Amino acid sequence: MAFKSFLNFKYSNTHENRIWNKLVHVLQAEYGSIDEEVYLVGNLLADGKELDALLVKEDAVIVIDFKDYGGTLVISENEPWTISGIEINSNRKNPFAQLSDNKYAVLATLKKKLPSGYESWINIGHINALALFHQSINYDIDRLSHDLSHSASKWFNVCDLQNFIMHIGEITSKQTSLRGERAQILLNALGVSVDKFIKGNTSPQQQNEDKTVEVIDTSSSDVNFAELYYKKAKKLSSIKVLIVGQDPYPSGANGVAFCKDNYYALYVEEPEPAGATVLKSMGIDMEKARKIGHKNPKVLFYELLTKSGICFVNVYNKLYDQLNVEDRKAVAEETAKFNLPIVEKAESIILLGKGITKTTFENYYKGINYSHVLIHPSLRAKETNLSEWTETWENNKLENLWIE
Repeated sequence: MAFKSFLNFKYSNTHENRIWNKLVHVLQAEYGSIDEEVYLVGNLLADGKELDALLVKEDAVIVIDFKDYGGTLVISENEPWTISGIEINSNRKNPFAQLSDNKYAVLATLKKKLPSGYESWINIGHINALALFHQSINYDIDRLSHDLSHSASKWFNVCDLQNFIMHIGEITSKQTSLRGERAQILLNALGVSVDKFIKGNTSPQQQNEDKTVEVIDTSSSDVNFAELYYKKAKKLSSIKVLIVGQDPYPSGANGVAFCKDNYYALYVEEPEPAGATVLKSMGIDMEKARKIGHKNPKVLFYELLTKSGICFVNVYNKLYDQLNVEDRKAVAEETAKFNLPIVEKAESIILLGKGITKTTFENYYKGINYSHVLIHPSLRAKETNLSEWTETWENNKLENLWIE
């Protein structure tokens, strides 16, 4: 189970070795202790083509090519690619053509080597390709259908390392089901033995503990996790601890305060998101988080709510800095109306933010007493008052409040 990687042989370029190491790191963080099997193969040969990497998960096969560029990206099927005015793959095939060749090399190999009947569990025509940039890029993924033909945009993808986990999570095929020995059969067809893979560290205790009380499907795009989470919070007889923040993340917000969709985004991204700071102060680092909600942070937050009675809300359900004065009042009132059934049943309320959070709570939650007010866990607050921020957020302050 979990994430496994295998590098056939060391890359010839420094940047390729570096991006491989980072790729293994982020995949281990995201998939290292879940039930789904995820395989990453590096420096793979298929039908005479050299692939930088191949990712195999239960619902997708993705051919990956590494690019050591950063900036504003312009792509095309047939014309050269440029990034901030610099041509990529100068005097060679552009990345689309390069990955197209690699994809069809994998397809041809599988067609020849897979046992009869494979069509019942994989449509090899649904193999995806991904141009993965080591540095940060500026490219609107919604432009793919404009920059490429409609058919190509169905299987071709582009992203940077920062958005890799989110992007591969979105890539799926209903006609790909690589559960059990099927992934091994597919890899064997490509000349890779599963015995060669290095497995992430997952203890037997971690594999067996913490069964969820309620099974929630957080992987489906049809599930509105925030709606499910807060509906459950309102049904609980009491909330033991309510943690109140200011507003959603500028990016990567999923509707539940301080939560994100994957562990890489929550714990690994720089600068550290406020949610990671809060959870660590509660004594929940990423390793412990994976034990509690091993699938993703949404499971973690749901477990904290249902098992421990710990709930998270914001006083604004929209970004405060993007609201004018009149809108701030309306949004605060709307958010308070939504939050009130939860706030009223909280045994302990901890406000995160001595400015906007505290003022808004006092103005819109009249008659409700809070237990503590702490400096906000954001980077902005850290830069404003480093000593107080450090004393609060680097000493398990929240965990100590539980004990008190």
